[in-house]
Amino acid sequence: MIGATRVVATNEVMMIAGMIDTIVAMIIIGMIVIVIVIVIVETTES
Repeated sequence: MIGATRVVATNEVMMIAGMIDTIVAMIIIGMIVIVIVIVIVETTES
């Protein structure tokens, strides 16, 4: 039983870590997209 609960716990931790990784990746991608849009707007304006 201890082994089974340990496996479940590690699975939950891995899921949470994966969610955090995807959130961080989405934030980084969003920031990059915003920077690219700003650069495009600046170059087209000038």
